[in-house]
Order: sequence, then structure tokens, then C-alpha cells
Amino acid sequence: MNNAWVGRFALASALVACSGAPTEPAPTAREQTAGISPAAADVVAPVIDTSCNDTCCLSLPLWSAGIGRSSEAETTQARETLKAANANGGAPAVLALSLRALSASSDPADASLAEARLSDERPAGPLPRAMVGQAAQACYLVRWEPGTVSSEALSMLSRIHATPFRRVTDYQSWKASVGDMEASPEIWVKRLSVQTPPPAESVRRLRAKGDDLFVRVMAELCGRSACGMGPEVAAALAHVHKAAGALAWLRGESLPPTATPSIRTFVLEHGDAIFDAASAPALREVLATVDLPERHRAALHVLLAHLDPPAARRLRAAALESCPGARDLVLQDIAARDPGACAQACAPFFFKKAGEVDAETRAVLRGLRTAGDAGKRAFHQLVRQGQIGKGDHVALADLVETARAHGCVGLPPSATLRPYAGKNASPADAEQVRQAASRAQETAIQTVRGCARTK
Repeated sequence: MNNAWVGRFALASALVACSGAPTEPAPTAREQTAGISPAAADVVAPVIDTSCNDTCCLSLPLWSAGIGRSSEAETTQARETLKAANANGGAPAVLALSLRALSASSDPADASLAEARLSDERPAGPLPRAMVGQAAQACYLVRWEPGTVSSEALSMLSRIHATPFRRVTDYQSWKASVGDMEASPEIWVKRLSVQTPPPAESVRRLRAKGDDLFVRVMAELCGRSACGMGPEVAAALAHVHKAAGALAWLRGESLPPTATPSIRTFVLEHGDAIFDAASAPALREVLATVDLPERHRAALHVLLAHLDPPAARRLRAAALESCPGARDLVLQDIAARDPGACAQACAPFFFKKAGEVDAETRAVLRGLRTAGDAGKRAFHQLVRQGQIGKGDHVALADLVETARAHGCVGLPPSATLRPYAGKNASPADAEQVRQAASRAQETAIQTVRGCARTK
């Protein structure tokens, strides 16, 4: 971090002197710093170069162009600057940059600072905006945008609440319709969805609101994407709502339709921590009476297999038959928890999709990789009786990693199995990569077969 940005906020003040051609009479030096804290106003230097057209020559921090987050020191100084500015005073460009610093941190506690500037329509640009695409680049193109203090405040509120607002009246109407934002699960889900996993400080603030809200919000987030704390949330869910509350969620009770799929996913993924054998009859009733999506039906079969071991093989077989689009869930569970049955139960799905994406084979291999000696025996039996073909390089990479986990040596690196060159490769180079990958795949298959015969 550039120390010039800490403490005195010198570069933000410098924007006053170089904010482009004015659309109104140029302010005096006194007007430029009116309402700004002394720490922010004591240095004004011409450091902004609007001729810069990418982030590598940008004299501002990357967060000013919409990339990354501001540091704790930068956000603290930005808060002080905005708090010190009076209702109609303060250099517009300094205020706009302060709002961008806080927008980058996306802290809901800063919303009031943005709300206080919604009526400030003074020009504040130009400020940079990076044009970020899907591919990572060393330098991103920069577009210099006009804007007002109000538009920056609205942009910050849009980011904090993960809701686009085009006009100030849109925000005001939305806020009135929401009511108590701090008690709204929907608002907290949007706030914490800004990044994955959600910011730790935001999660701490949510937890301080109470266990009920914490569990409701985090169950939806963790069911949607990696939240980094699934077991902790499952333990809290088991403590707060018990099995009865989780069963109600599986039924879709007291949940908006948009939240139900994610929360069901979370409950089923962590069912072992939430339910016990006494819950099995109620879960069977859910399976029989609730119209669940196919993957949720398969996951519920698997959960019941865990809770009712004598019926486990029958439940898994029923899931393989009735949930063909979710067999990977069931096969991985069979391989991991009942590897002795896998050699027979998994064989019809092991490398049976030559040339296609083979999620079923990959699921079997992932399960066997963690199943110890019994998994090793089942793996070798499947390899000996199966027809392993070149095709899905990811499945072959899983084959290599599973063989390696069970003691096979002499295997090629998994990365060499991938038959794709970079997008800028010439046709000749691409063909060379494909041929090398084909050789590596053949070597991997033969090496794994040799290990299965000798071990």
C-alpha cells in the first residue's frame, strides 16, 4: 500500500486541483477544502493524469477504478473525511473518492455516509473506471467518467445492498419498502453475497444480530456457494432450530421461493450434523410427500442411508434407479461409505461415457480415494474389470489421483492429460499439445492397469 494514502489522504485532496475542465466557476483554495478535515486538506498536488488509459499507469489506487478493496487505513480516512464535511461543503472530487474507498469495502455500516451525500449534485469527475473482462490481465483499460457526488453515493449504496439503483428515488422507494434492513434475511443475503466467502467482519456483525437471523442467512448462503463455514453453521442450525426447524425448511415452510432451493441444499449436505436416527420417519415423509428436485431427492436418499444403516443399500439402489440425473451424488457416497459394494454397484457407471463429460466416474473415484484399504481393493477391481478409455481428461486426472492415493507410482502429472493449448496457440502448437496429451493419457491408463494387476 502507498503510504501517501494513509493519514493525510493527500492524493484525494489532489483531485481538487486536477478534476478536469470545470463546469462552473473554479473554486478558490479556501472553497476547495471547505468542510474537509485538516488531515485530508493539508496537501493539494497535481498527481492525477487523465491521459493514462490503463491501470498500470494509474496514479490512484486500483480501488478508485473499481478493482479490489481499500485498506483499513484508507477506509478510516475516507469515513473521517465524509463525516467532517458539512451538508453542502467539501471538495466534490475528494468526497467522490472517499465514497469510492468506502464502496470498495462494502460495509453496510457506512450506508448513512452515502445517504448524506445523495442530494449533492455537484460535478466530481473525471474519475477512472477499469474495464474488467473475464480473462485476468496485468493491465486493464481505464475509462475516465464524469459524475457527481450524488451518483457516487448511489453507486456505493448499490454495492453495499447488492441492488442496482439508477435514481435516488429508486433507492428511497426501495428502502421504504424493506423496512428494518438490519432484521431482513433477504438484505443480509444480498450484502454477504458481494464476495465468496463472505467478509468475516460482516459475518460477525450478522451473528451479533442473533442466532435465528444468523442461521437463516448463512444456511442460504452456504447452500448457494462456498461460505467457508458450513460445519459451524450446521452446528448452529442444529442448536437453534433442532431437527424440526430443518424439516420445516425441507418442506419449504416459512421461506421465500428464491431461498428454498439453497437452504434445502445446505440442510441436506449437512444432514448428518442436524438429524439423527429419530428423524428418519419424518424425513421419509418428506421424501414421499414433497415435490423435491431430482438432486435433492437423491441427497435425501443418501441422508436416510446414513441414518438407517440396515436400509442403506436399498435406499442407495432406489436413488440410482429413480434419480438418473443425480447418480454422481449416490455413487460417491457408495464409494466412500460402502466400498465393498462399490465394485458391483459402481461398475455399470465406471468409464461408460467415452468422449463425454463423465461426472459419474469422477464421483466414484473421489469416493474411493478416501475409503482406505477397502477403497483400494474396490478401485483395483473396477480397473481390472472395466474398459477405461481416453476422453474426459478430468475423469482421467481423477483416475491418476486416486491411483496415486492408493500407492501407484510412475504416473504422469495430471496437468499433462489436458489436450488444450492456450487460445493464442498456433494450429501446429495446438496439435502438438493434443498429441502429447493423448500419449500421457495412454501412459496413465496402462500404468493404472499395471498397478491394479500387481497390488
